[in-house]
Amino acid sequence: MGVGHPGWQPLAPVVAFVRSRLNQTMSDSPKVEVRDVFQHAIDQSKLWGARVSNPLIGEVRAGYSLGIEGWVVSRGSRAVAIECICGGVLIRRVHVNLVRPDIQALFPQAADALKSGFRMSLSALNFPTLASIYLQIVLEDGELLPLSVITIERATIAPTNPPVLTPILLSTLGRTGSTWAMRLLGEHPQLVAYRPFEYEPRFTHYWLDVFATLAEPRSYYQALEAELYDETWWVGRGRSVEPPDPEEPALRRWFGSDSVIAAADYCLSRVDSFYREVRDLQGKPSAKYFVEKCWPSQHLTMLMGELYPEGKEIVLVRDFRDMVCSILSFNRSRGFASFGRELVASDEEFVRKLRESATQLLDHWKRQSARAHLLRYEDLILQPQATLQSMFEYLEVEATPELIERVLKQAKGLTLDAQKEHSTSKDASASVGRWRKDLSDDLKRICRESFGDILDEFGYER
Repeated sequence: MGVGHPGWQPLAPVVAFVRSRLNQTMSDSPKVEVRDVFQHAIDQSKLWGARVSNPLIGEVRAGYSLGIEGWVVSRGSRAVAIECICGGVLIRRVHVNLVRPDIQALFPQAADALKSGFRMSLSALNFPTLASIYLQIVLEDGELLPLSVITIERATIAPTNPPVLTPILLSTLGRTGSTWAMRLLGEHPQLVAYRPFEYEPRFTHYWLDVFATLAEPRSYYQALEAELYDETWWVGRGRSVEPPDPEEPALRRWFGSDSVIAAADYCLSRVDSFYREVRDLQGKPSAKYFVEKCWPSQHLTMLMGELYPEGKEIVLVRDFRDMVCSILSFNRSRGFASFGRELVASDEEFVRKLRESATQLLDHWKRQSARAHLLRYEDLILQPQATLQSMFEYLEVEATPELIERVLKQAKGLTLDAQKEHSTSKDASASVGRWRKDLSDDLKRICRESFGDILDEFGYER
């Protein structure tokens, strides 16, 4: 039967339907859209020229990747690298080393014009769904020059097989009472926490880091154009030049979309499988959440918000002066320095250095405050019933007075050697405000200088 035979006419609506579904699939597939590319005016005393040549305004890429290319030719100090920054965080730094004969022809007087090109292939999941990406030139003498601002909008990413259990992240710093908070949360029948005094499970962080690595073009293109420089070659971080995209659009979509979503599904399934095992071991058939500690991380919580849209976050803070006491005492009891104290020469320097972490926690709380719950360690110790009720209500789990009393009784009734090793004061109440008697006058003064404004923001009295 020929193609033009009248017998084919009934199939015409089917063909039209299939074509419309294919078009819809293309339009519904994840994309990265370049909204704007702003080129900074160059400093002609330092550069012959510099430009981002790719991407272009209005460009749309299938999947979750973003390629950036360009060139820079310096007059004096050589341009050695390009840095990509978003939200104040360095995302990528690449060498200026690609061979560009076309640029050499434009600037024959410049010694470095031949190797003036750069290229970076980025996972768009490094950035918020609407993001401004800043590029800057790094000169050999250390000077930084602005190059460009690229504004993109990307699709969110969601697993195709949603997990059974949903995470609660306890975002905090070290020696904040987080292990006790985890113990209390883990006693709730609808929450799962795995042996917090003996382990610090970071299953979510672990597998999301694995996913973030696999979602990077420099990693997944290693399977296509490998550089076998060490045993972790598949990560792609040691490449001298980042790989280009394949020429075929279908392969670019397969790498940057299908494979990325498949990796997300696999990584989340590993987390879910572990906590379903723990749920069954603990005999909690009604459990809906699992709880993990994490360092306050913008990228982690951004990914969590997309992959686990029903997830929750608790930001735990403790008076930073008591944190200092607890860290110093804990180090003395173990006979060696940790928690960053090992990195500096004195307690005074340590306190000043700790301000960076305190600021990071405050900044994280400000970013997350619309969807997270603030938990103060002191409230948990001095007003446990009211504090647990407020926290459980935020988590949308049972919060009756009877259940709260049972949670407190069970948590206090289990005394482990590991739990004793965590303590640095005679009891929990004595750990609140201990800085008043434990710190020297000099350390109290340095704490005021280092933490005063941050303590105010978190509602502490100086």
